[in-house]
Amino acid sequence: MTGLLVLPPASWRPAAAGVAATFRPPVTGGFAVIAAGWPEPGDARLIASDAPPTPFRPFAAAAFCAATAEEGAVFTIEAPAPPSQCRVLFVPRPHNSPSLALLAPRAVRSPAHGHAYDLDAGRARVGTSLAAQEIDTALGIAAEMLLAARDAEATRQAVIAILAHLARYPLARSPALGAFAAALVE
Repeated sequence: MTGLLVLPPASWRPAAAGVAATFRPPVTGGFAVIAAGWPEPGDARLIASDAPPTPFRPFAAAAFCAATAEEGAVFTIEAPAPPSQCRVLFVPRPHNSPSLALLAPRAVRSPAHGHAYDLDAGRARVGTSLAAQEIDTALGIAAEMLLAARDAEATRQAVIAILAHLARYPLARSPALGAFAAALVE
Protein backbone atom coordinates (compact mmCIF):
# COMPACT_ATOMS: atom_id res chain seq x y z
CA MET A 1 0.00 0.00 0.00
CA THR A 2 1.31 3.44 -0.86
CA GLY A 3 1.84 6.05 1.82
CA LEU A 4 1.98 9.82 1.94
CA LEU A 5 4.04 11.96 4.28
CA VAL A 6 3.49 15.73 4.35
CA LEU A 7 6.40 17.77 5.65
CA PRO A 8 4.76 20.77 7.39
CA PRO A 9 6.42 24.21 7.46
CA ALA A 10 7.45 23.55 11.08
CA SER A 11 9.68 20.65 9.97
CA TRP A 12 12.06 23.03 8.12
CA ARG A 13 14.96 24.28 10.24
CA PRO A 14 17.83 26.66 9.42
CA ALA A 15 20.89 25.00 7.88
CA ALA A 16 24.19 26.03 6.29
CA ALA A 17 22.72 25.92 2.76
CA GLY A 18 19.45 27.65 3.72
CA VAL A 19 16.92 25.28 5.30
CA ALA A 20 16.70 21.53 5.87
CA ALA A 21 14.03 18.99 6.76
CA THR A 22 14.64 15.42 7.88
CA PHE A 23 12.29 12.46 7.52
CA ARG A 24 12.36 8.72 8.07
CA PRO A 25 10.48 6.63 5.47
CA PRO A 26 7.78 4.47 7.09
CA VAL A 27 8.35 1.62 4.58
CA THR A 28 11.20 0.24 2.48
CA GLY A 29 10.90 0.79 -1.24
CA GLY A 30 10.79 3.70 -3.62
CA PHE A 31 9.61 7.19 -2.85
CA ALA A 32 9.22 10.53 -4.58
CA VAL A 33 9.44 14.00 -3.07
CA ILE A 34 7.35 16.74 -4.67
CA ALA A 35 7.97 20.26 -3.38
CA ALA A 36 5.54 22.94 -4.56
CA GLY A 37 6.60 26.56 -4.58
CA TRP A 38 10.04 25.96 -6.06
CA PRO A 39 9.64 26.97 -9.70
CA GLU A 40 13.43 26.80 -9.95
CA PRO A 41 14.83 24.30 -7.40
CA GLY A 42 18.32 25.82 -7.51
CA ASP A 43 20.57 23.94 -5.12
CA ALA A 44 17.80 21.87 -3.51
CA ARG A 45 18.91 18.28 -2.94
CA LEU A 46 18.00 15.07 -1.17
CA ILE A 47 20.69 13.64 1.07
CA ALA A 48 20.84 10.03 2.23
CA SER A 49 23.32 8.81 4.81
CA ASP A 50 24.89 6.26 2.47
CA ALA A 51 24.59 7.83 -1.00
CA PRO A 52 25.66 10.99 -2.81
CA PRO A 53 23.16 13.89 -2.80
CA THR A 54 20.40 13.76 -5.42
CA PRO A 55 19.42 17.13 -6.95
CA PHE A 56 15.79 18.11 -7.40
CA ARG A 57 14.50 18.56 -10.95
CA PRO A 58 11.95 21.16 -12.06
CA PHE A 59 8.45 19.69 -12.43
CA ALA A 60 5.74 22.17 -13.54
CA ALA A 61 5.60 24.79 -10.73
CA ALA A 62 7.33 22.42 -8.32
CA ALA A 63 10.46 20.32 -7.94
CA PHE A 64 10.77 16.53 -7.99
CA CYS A 65 13.22 13.97 -6.65
CA ALA A 66 13.03 10.17 -6.40
CA ALA A 67 15.04 7.65 -4.40
CA THR A 68 14.88 4.25 -2.72
CA ALA A 69 14.69 3.74 1.04
CA GLU A 70 16.05 0.84 3.02
CA GLU A 71 14.89 -0.03 6.52
CA GLY A 72 16.04 2.52 9.10
CA ALA A 73 17.21 5.08 6.52
CA VAL A 74 17.04 8.79 7.30
CA PHE A 75 16.83 11.42 4.56
CA THR A 76 17.43 15.17 4.65
CA ILE A 77 16.20 17.72 2.15
CA GLU A 78 18.41 20.80 1.89
CA ALA A 79 17.21 23.86 -0.02
CA PRO A 80 17.84 27.59 -0.25
CA ALA A 81 14.28 28.28 0.98
CA PRO A 82 11.41 26.15 2.32
CA PRO A 83 8.79 25.08 -0.23
CA SER A 84 5.18 26.13 0.22
CA GLN A 85 4.19 22.46 0.33
CA CYS A 86 6.32 19.30 0.47
CA ARG A 87 4.92 15.79 0.07
CA VAL A 88 6.70 12.44 0.07
CA LEU A 89 4.90 9.56 -1.69
CA PHE A 90 6.04 6.06 -0.74
CA VAL A 91 5.57 2.94 -2.85
CA PRO A 92 6.63 -0.09 -0.77
CA ARG A 93 8.37 -3.11 -2.24
CA PRO A 94 5.98 -5.89 -3.19
CA HIS A 95 5.87 -8.84 -0.83
CA ASN A 96 3.70 -11.83 -0.11
CA SER A 97 0.60 -11.01 1.86
CA PRO A 98 -0.22 -13.35 4.76
CA SER A 99 -3.88 -12.27 4.54
CA LEU A 100 -4.15 -13.06 0.85
CA ALA A 101 -2.39 -16.38 1.37
CA LEU A 102 -5.43 -17.64 3.27
CA LEU A 103 -8.02 -16.51 0.73
CA ALA A 104 -6.53 -16.15 -2.74
CA PRO A 105 -5.31 -18.78 -5.18
CA ARG A 106 -1.57 -19.35 -5.26
CA ALA A 107 -1.12 -17.43 -8.53
CA VAL A 108 -2.47 -14.26 -6.91
CA ARG A 109 -0.82 -14.47 -3.51
CA SER A 110 2.79 -14.88 -4.65
CA PRO A 111 4.69 -12.63 -7.06
CA ALA A 112 5.48 -13.93 -10.51
CA HIS A 113 9.06 -14.90 -11.25
CA GLY A 114 10.15 -14.35 -14.82
CA HIS A 115 12.51 -16.64 -16.64
CA ALA A 116 15.77 -15.47 -18.13
CA TYR A 117 15.38 -14.08 -21.64
CA ASP A 118 17.05 -16.15 -24.37
CA LEU A 119 18.98 -13.45 -26.21
CA ASP A 120 20.27 -15.70 -29.00
CA ALA A 121 16.72 -16.85 -29.79
CA GLY A 122 15.62 -13.21 -29.74
CA ARG A 123 18.34 -12.26 -32.21
CA ALA A 124 17.24 -15.09 -34.50
CA ARG A 125 13.59 -13.97 -34.25
CA VAL A 126 14.62 -10.41 -35.19
CA GLY A 127 16.36 -11.76 -38.30
CA THR A 128 13.32 -13.85 -39.24
CA SER A 129 10.97 -10.91 -38.72
CA LEU A 130 13.11 -8.60 -40.83
CA ALA A 131 13.29 -11.18 -43.62
CA ALA A 132 9.48 -11.30 -43.62
CA GLN A 133 9.34 -7.45 -43.64
CA GLU A 134 7.59 -7.46 -40.22
CA ILE A 135 9.27 -4.38 -38.79
CA ASP A 136 6.84 -4.02 -35.85
CA THR A 137 7.58 -7.56 -34.67
CA ALA A 138 11.33 -7.01 -34.96
CA LEU A 139 11.08 -3.76 -32.99
CA GLY A 140 9.05 -5.47 -30.26
CA ILE A 141 11.58 -8.27 -29.92
CA ALA A 142 14.42 -5.75 -29.81
CA ALA A 143 12.60 -3.86 -27.07
CA GLU A 144 12.37 -7.06 -25.01
CA MET A 145 16.07 -7.67 -25.56
CA LEU A 146 16.97 -4.12 -24.53
CA LEU A 147 15.01 -4.56 -21.32
CA ALA A 148 16.54 -7.96 -20.58
CA ALA A 149 20.19 -7.19 -21.32
CA ARG A 150 21.01 -3.86 -22.93
CA ASP A 151 24.79 -4.40 -23.08
CA ALA A 152 24.78 -8.00 -24.31
CA GLU A 153 26.40 -8.78 -27.66
CA ALA A 154 23.27 -10.52 -28.96
CA THR A 155 21.24 -7.37 -28.23
CA ARG A 156 23.77 -5.21 -30.05
CA GLN A 157 23.67 -7.53 -33.07
CA ALA A 158 19.85 -7.43 -33.16
CA VAL A 159 19.85 -3.62 -33.02
CA ILE A 160 22.50 -3.45 -35.77
CA ALA A 161 20.40 -5.81 -37.91
CA ILE A 162 17.34 -3.54 -37.51
CA LEU A 163 19.31 -0.39 -38.31
CA ALA A 164 20.89 -2.06 -41.38
CA HIS A 165 17.43 -3.18 -42.53
CA LEU A 166 16.08 0.36 -42.17
CA ALA A 167 19.04 1.72 -44.15
CA ARG A 168 18.48 -0.89 -46.87
CA TYR A 169 14.71 -0.32 -47.02
CA PRO A 170 14.12 3.39 -46.28
CA LEU A 171 10.37 3.10 -46.82
CA ALA A 172 9.98 0.36 -44.18
CA ARG A 173 8.58 2.49 -41.39
CA SER A 174 6.59 1.94 -38.22
CA PRO A 175 4.99 4.14 -35.56
CA ALA A 176 7.24 2.33 -33.06
CA LEU A 177 10.45 3.70 -34.60
CA GLY A 178 10.36 6.81 -32.42
CA ALA A 179 10.19 4.74 -29.24
CA PHE A 180 12.92 2.46 -30.60
CA ALA A 181 15.23 5.44 -31.24
CA ALA A 182 14.47 6.80 -27.75
CA ALA A 183 15.26 3.42 -26.18
CA LEU A 184 18.61 3.31 -27.96
CA VAL A 185 19.80 6.65 -26.62
CA GLU A 186 18.58 6.09 -23.04
